[in-house]
Amino acid sequence: MAILKVSAINIYPVKSLGGIPLQTGIVMKKGLQHDRRWMLVDEENVFLTQRIHNKMALFRMNFADNGFNVSFDGEQLNIPHTKEGEPIRAKI
Repeated sequence: MAILKVSAINIYPVKSLGGIPLQTGIVMKKGLQHDRRWMLVDEENVFLTQRIHNKMALFRMNFADNGFNVSFDGEQLNIPHTKEGEPIRAKI
């Protein structure tokens, strides 16, 4: 039996945006808590990806009270953990 040592682990709450390094994490049925639970979509509900929109790699995320802070180019936005509104269908 092999023993593995994890030297670093990150979560990516919003797909295609920057990650958040963890010291500890909670593993849930769908993976690490808060990992890839949100995504950005355009006006036609099409998933926005770093493969097409390269600057998304420059968006930085960190934990905030009851959510996350996303920062880019001097601007900052708070994303709460709570669900607001109805889910939408998106094209991936």
